[in-house]
Amino acid sequence: MKHLVRTSLIIAVLHTMLYLYGITGTIGFAQNRDSLISNFNFFSQYLSPEKLFVHLDRTVFVPGETVWLKGYLENCSANSLMPASNFIYAELLGDTVITSVMIKRSEDGFAGYLTLPDSLLPGDYILRAYTGWNRNLPVEQMFYTSIFVATPGGVITSKVTARDKVDITPALLNNRIDYRRIDDYYLLETHTIEKDATLVLYNLSDIYYCSEVPQGKHLIKIDAGDLFPGVQHMLLLSGEGRVLAERTFSVFSKDKLYTQITFDKDVYGSRDKVLVNVRVTDSSGNPVKGEFSVSVVDSKYKDYSQEENIESYMLVKSELPGYDISSLWSGLPKVRYGKEYTQSLRGHVSTPIRKNSDDLSLSLIAPQIGFAWKAPLTGQDFMVDSLDFPDGTVFYAEVNKRGKRRVKITAYDRDIPPVYNYRVNSNKAIAPVKDTLPPIFTEMDAEATLLNEAIVRASAYYRPKHNPSPFGQYLQRDRVVERKELEKDDHRRLVDYIVQRYPGFYLIDGTLYNVRGSSIKTSVDANFNPKTIVSNEEPLLYIDGVKMESVGMLNSWSVRDVETLVVLRGNEGALYRSAWGVILVSARRSSYTSGTALSESQGQVLKPRGWQKPALFNAPVYDTPTMLNYAPPDYRTTLYWNPSVKTNEQGVAEFDFYTSDHKDGFVVRIEGMANNGAYIHAQKTLVLD
Repeated sequence: MKHLVRTSLIIAVLHTMLYLYGITGTIGFAQNRDSLISNFNFFSQYLSPEKLFVHLDRTVFVPGETVWLKGYLENCSANSLMPASNFIYAELLGDTVITSVMIKRSEDGFAGYLTLPDSLLPGDYILRAYTGWNRNLPVEQMFYTSIFVATPGGVITSKVTARDKVDITPALLNNRIDYRRIDDYYLLETHTIEKDATLVLYNLSDIYYCSEVPQGKHLIKIDAGDLFPGVQHMLLLSGEGRVLAERTFSVFSKDKLYTQITFDKDVYGSRDKVLVNVRVTDSSGNPVKGEFSVSVVDSKYKDYSQEENIESYMLVKSELPGYDISSLWSGLPKVRYGKEYTQSLRGHVSTPIRKNSDDLSLSLIAPQIGFAWKAPLTGQDFMVDSLDFPDGTVFYAEVNKRGKRRVKITAYDRDIPPVYNYRVNSNKAIAPVKDTLPPIFTEMDAEATLLNEAIVRASAYYRPKHNPSPFGQYLQRDRVVERKELEKDDHRRLVDYIVQRYPGFYLIDGTLYNVRGSSIKTSVDANFNPKTIVSNEEPLLYIDGVKMESVGMLNSWSVRDVETLVVLRGNEGALYRSAWGVILVSARRSSYTSGTALSESQGQVLKPRGWQKPALFNAPVYDTPTMLNYAPPDYRTTLYWNPSVKTNEQGVAEFDFYTSDHKDGFVVRIEGMANNGAYIHAQKTLVLD
C-alpha cells in the first residue's frame, strides 16, 4: 500500500511538471544549451524508457511445445526516479500476433511461458517483449528475438547467419566526429565548417559534454572513468539544432563479473543425475550475490543458442538507437502510455437508444479476487484502476436501468503494438530423418509405451488434437474427454464434473482430493466444534502441458473453459510420479469472451486479460529402478529450466537435473543480474559417452 501511495504521488508530481514544461503544448524554440541540458535531465529522471532482455530456454521448437522465458527489466537511465514497471508482455509474431501473455513481477522476477499452437506451421517466428511504458517507443526498438518452428520428426541440417548491421549516419564531408581511446581517457576530435556548432556527448543517463566547438579541427579530452557503461552517443549540432554528424562507441565496466560452471563428473550416460556448481566473482575474485535463470538443452542445439546474451543486449543493442537528443531543443516528448504498477479495467456501456448515461450506475463484482465496486457513470466509458487479477478472472458487471431498456457492457483490451517486419537472423533447413538417426524431435507414440504389441491395440490408445500431456504421449481412449462431449456440461463447475465422473475423487473445503492419496479423520476443536482433518497428497495438475502449483486452481474453472480433459488414477500416473491422480487439461482456445450476456438479473460477464498464473517446469526424476529402467523413452530437448537461482554469500549456487536417452551431451546457459546491477552470463557444453 505504501508503495502504491508513493508511486501515485510521484505520478501526480510528474503530471504537474509535464504541464509546467509544456508537454500538452510545445515550449518555445530554445537554442541555448542550458535549455537542452535542463530538458534532458528531466527526461532522464522521469521519462527515460525501460530496457528489457528475455532469456529463452531454446530457440527451436515444434508445434504444441512450451517456450519458457525469464525477463530482466531496468530503466535505461541510471538517474531515473520512477520505479520499473510491474508487468511485461510477451508475444509470438508471424503475420499477426499469434499468442501473447502478460507476466507479473513475482519473487522469481518476470518468469513465464508461451504455449505454441498445435496448428503452427513450420518456419521462422518472432518473440517480442515489452512493457506498457515501452509502447511509447517505435516498435523496432522493443526486445525481439527469432525462434524456429520445425516439423515433428525433422532434423536441422543447416544454418545461415546474417547478423543485424548497425546503420550509423555517415559523417558529412565537412562535418565529422572522430575518437580514440588513449590509456584512461577518450580523445574526441571534431571537424566542422559551422560557426556555432555544438558537440554533445551523452548516453541515456547523462550528458557528459555539451559545449560549443570552433570551426575546423578541435580536440576534447574525456576521462574514461566518468562515462557510464553502455553505448555513448556523440552529436554535432548546428545552432538551429540540426544534426551535422553523429558517432557512437561502447564503454564496458571494469568490474566485469566472472561466472564459472563446473559439473560433478566429466562424463555422463543416459538418465544420469548431473550436479552443477556455479560460482560468480568480480574482477578481484570476490564472491558476488545475484540471481540468474538457467536452461539446459540437448547439445544438438549448441549452434542454435539465443544470439544475444544479457550483457551484450543491455549494454549495446538496446542502447544503439539512443534518443534523438536534438528534439529536446524544442521541448519534451509527448507520452501516451504510463508505467504499469497495477492493472485496470476499461470498458464501454451502450444502449440502443443512445440516451445519456448520467442517471446510470455500474456495479462490478469479481468473487475470485474479493473485489466489489459500484459508481455512477459520468459517460459511456468507465475505468477502474489499482486492480490485481490473474488471467481467467471473471468480472460480473451490471448497470442499474429503468424499465426494459437493454444495456451492453464491453471490456476494452489493451492496445497492441503493430506487427513489424523484424529482421530474422537465421535460416534453417529441415530434412527428413534417416532411419539410422534418432530424430531431434521425437513424439511419444503408442509403440514407445508398449511392452508387448499384442497387449494394446491401436484402437485402445488415442492422441487428442489438443493434447494436454507435457510428454505428448498417446492416452487410453476412455480417459480422454473432448469438447464435443463436454458441451452438455458447460454450465457446471469443473471440479464438480470430475467428482461425479471419476470415482475416488471428492471435495473437502473446496479442494479436490483422491481417496488413494488421502486419509480422513473427524475430530473436535478447542470449543468442541467438529472438524475434518485430511492427510493427503493432492492430485497433480497440468494445464496445456505445464505443471501447476496446486489443483486448487481448478476451483475457478467451469467445464466450458476446457477443450480436452484427461484424468489418470492409480498406476496410470506412474509417468508423472504420482499415485494419487493426475489431471491434464487443455484450455479451450475460444473461451475468451467479453460482454457475454447473462439473464437480466445477473448482468454481464467480462473476462479481461490478466497476468499469467505461475507454472513449474516439469522433468522426469530417475531416482528409482522403475523410473530408470522401465519409463518410456526420453528424448527431451530442454532437460532443465529454472527462472530463479540465487547465489549465496560465497557467490555459489547449485542445482541438478537428469540427462535424457539421447547419446549426445547438453548445453548449460546462464543469464542474470548481480545485486549490484552487473550482468551474469555464462555457457558451457558437455558431451556424453
